[in-house]
Amino acid sequence: MTRILISTSRRYAPPGTPSGHLFVYNLADDIILRKCKIIEPPYRDADPNPRGGVRGLKGISIKDHQIAIANASTVFVFDHLWNPVTHFWHPSCAGIHDIELDEENELVWISSSRNDLLISLDFNGTVRNYTDLRSFPTIQKLSKRKIKPFLTDQQIIQGAINFRDPR
Repeated sequence: MTRILISTSRRYAPPGTPSGHLFVYNLADDIILRKCKIIEPPYRDADPNPRGGVRGLKGISIKDHQIAIANASTVFVFDHLWNPVTHFWHPSCAGIHDIELDEENELVWISSSRNDLLISLDFNGTVRNYTDLRSFPTIQKLSKRKIKPFLTDQQIIQGAINFRDPR
């Protein structure tokens, strides 16, 4: 049986209604095996973007025995039977666009679009590594104007600004 995970994001989802779902879909039989509401991120009601913003699921990554799923600011890790293993977040990591689970090292690589970081967090939410794409030479060359980093290295690691809050 070939199963795939499908994440959704519901635009214009009114408060109190799910802004997205996760589906487990059996490709061969063309049936939905399971459907669940996403765990909503904090500050959803404060998000001024009606077209998506912090709504919906933002990334799925599967490695041998674990599944990682993210909303706009939190990563949730499950075992292969969908038992919760852990969840974590960091103030410098928000506007998650996609994730990559590194099961061997127990960390997740995350694209943080709110501040242009590619950041890895361990399963406790501690920054293990990051690249500030605003200081990446290739990005600088492609940009029509000078791009400055939002944060210093120390501010990134300490989580000096809570980027999870869209205000």
